[in-house]
Amino acid sequence: MNINLSDRTVDNAAPVVPVLNGTNIDNQVNDSFELDRYLSDVLVLPNAYENLKIDYDTFVTNETINKKIQLLHNNFLYLNAQTKLAINDMPLDGVWEASIGVRDNPHDFRFNDPPTNTTSLVSAAGSSGTSLSGFTDATFVRDLDDQRFVGFIPTDNGTRLLALEVESSTSAPYISSGRNPVERFSGTGITTLEDQTELEFTNIVDVESTKNGKLFMLDNNLVHKLNVESVLTHASALSGVGRFLEQSIGGTTTTSIDNTKFKNAVKIALDKNDNVYVLDTALSGYRVFDKNLNWKSNNFISNKFKELADDLYVDINIDKATDTIYLLSREGKLSTFDTTGNFLDTVTFVDKISGETFKTLTFSEINSNIFYVLTDKSLYKKFVSRPDLSIGTYKTTNILKLPAVSGTESFSFFSAVSGIADRETLFLGSETLNANYVPPVTNASVGKIFVEPFEKTNYKSLVYDFYKTQTYDLSSVEINMNEYVSSFIVNKALYKLIYNHMLLNDHIHSKFTGQYLNSGQAQVTDITYIQANQTNILNLSANQDYFIGINEPCIASVINRCIKKICDLQLEIASNMQTKFTNKYPLVEQTVELS
Repeated sequence: MNINLSDRTVDNAAPVVPVLNGTNIDNQVNDSFELDRYLSDVLVLPNAYENLKIDYDTFVTNETINKKIQLLHNNFLYLNAQTKLAINDMPLDGVWEASIGVRDNPHDFRFNDPPTNTTSLVSAAGSSGTSLSGFTDATFVRDLDDQRFVGFIPTDNGTRLLALEVESSTSAPYISSGRNPVERFSGTGITTLEDQTELEFTNIVDVESTKNGKLFMLDNNLVHKLNVESVLTHASALSGVGRFLEQSIGGTTTTSIDNTKFKNAVKIALDKNDNVYVLDTALSGYRVFDKNLNWKSNNFISNKFKELADDLYVDINIDKATDTIYLLSREGKLSTFDTTGNFLDTVTFVDKISGETFKTLTFSEINSNIFYVLTDKSLYKKFVSRPDLSIGTYKTTNILKLPAVSGTESFSFFSAVSGIADRETLFLGSETLNANYVPPVTNASVGKIFVEPFEKTNYKSLVYDFYKTQTYDLSSVEINMNEYVSSFIVNKALYKLIYNHMLLNDHIHSKFTGQYLNSGQAQVTDITYIQANQTNILNLSANQDYFIGINEPCIASVINRCIKKICDLQLEIASNMQTKFTNKYPLVEQTVELS
C-alpha cells in the first residue's frame, strides 16, 4: 500500500506553511523566538513602551536611537512569529496506516489494512489472547540498510522479546498488506531474541535502541546490552550472525551502596552519547552508566520524590539537544535536572483528562522543540519550550471508532523515528481487554500496533508570507554611525519601521477561531477571514505624530512620541491577531461549584 505525500491534508482552512521560508525575516524570527504559540495565548509584546522610550536625561545619539529601534524591530519579529500556530497533524479520525494483529496462529503476525484493523482474530480465543498481549514497552529504529523500521517488542507480559519489521521506500512508507514481518532465523514470522542469546526473560519493563545496532533492555532489575546489528540489516555478512548479548549488569539490592544493582528499576533512557540512565523508584533517583554499562554517577533526589506525595515518577528521558534530564510522574508532573543532577523545574500538565495515568515521554527525532507524552488514554504532542499545554491530542476514543473494536482499550507504548524526508513515523501500541470481536474473543487480551508514517509539525498561518521579501532588514533601518542625527535621518528610520508594519498588517488575511472543550482545553475550529470592510481596521495613515516635525528638535521627548505611536501600532496588530473563541469556559451546560 503506497502512500502519496500529496494525498495527506492537515486542515482545509488556513494555508499550511513550512516553519521557515528562507527569507531574512524568517531567519531572524527563528533566531529570536520559538514558534510555540498556543491557541489560548494572550499576545504580549516582548518590549513594552516603558522599555522602548528614551530617558529624558539621555543625550540623543545614533547609538541611543538604534538601541530603541532594535527593540521595536524585536517586537516586529515577535508579531511575525505569532502569525503561525502549530496544529495537530496526528490522525484524528482513528485511521492510522496499518496495525499488526494475529490471524491463524498466536505467533503468526500479519499487517492488516484499515479499516479492518485486527478484526480477523480467528484463533485468538483458543490461544487465550495473542502474542502481542501484555505489552510492557517497545522501541522502533530505522534499520542499518535505511530501508525499513524494526521494532523490538517485549510481549507475553515481558517474557518474550520480538523483532518486527515495517517496510518503507525512498519516496513514502508503506505497510505490506497481509505480509508477515521478515524472519532471519526461522519461518515463524518473528525473531525471538532470547532464543539466540540463551537469556530467560522474566519481566522486561523497558527497551531502548541506538541508531548503530545496540539494544538496552531492563528485565527485573537487570540491564542487558544486546548487539542487534544482524537484526537491523539484510546484508548477508551480518544477517546470519546471531550474536546478541554483550554485557549485563544489575540484580536486586537492599542498599544504595552497590552502584551496579537496583532496588526497583522501572525505566531506562539513553542520551546522545548512549549513556544509560536507570530510574529506580525505591532508591528515589536514578543511576547513570556509560554505553558499556560502566557506572558513572548517582542522583538520589528523595526530596523530590517526597514532594510527589501519593504520586510517583514512572519514566525518565533525556533531551538530546540540551542534555536535560526529564522525570515524568504518574499524575502528569514533569521535573527536569541538568547533567550534573541539579534540579531545574517542575511543570504540571494542565490539559490532561481527569483520572488518566501517565506512562512515557518521547522526544521527536526531527524537531528539537517537540516531545510526546503517552497516557493510558491519550497521546499528547507538546512543545519542549512550553510543556504545560499541548499542541494536539490523540485519544483512545479515536481508535475505538475503528470497526469491530470495542472493550476497554489502553495505550501501552509509543515510539517516534525519523522517517521519510522531513517526516517522522509514529508507532503506538494498545491493548483491548475482554474485547468483543466477530467472531467473539472472550477473556482475552488483544495487542495492536498502529503506524502513522507522515507526522510533522505543521503550522497554520494568518498571513500571506510573500510580503517578507519586501521588508527592510534591521541593518537598513538603523541609523548609520557616520550619519548626523537630524529630523530627516531619524524620520528615514521611522518610515522604514512603519513601512514594515504596514506590509505585515496588509497581508494578514484572518484570525484563528477556537472553542473550549469540557476539560477546558482550547481547540482550533477554523479561521475567520478578514472581510473587505475590515481591511483598514488599523487605520494606518502615516500622520505627523509618527514623525519628527521640520522645526522640532531631536530630543528624547519628541522621539518618544514617535516611538509611542509605533508601539501602539504593534499593540493593535497583536490585538488583531488574537484568537476569537466561539464559547466561554466553563461551558453554559457545566455546573460550577463555589468553595
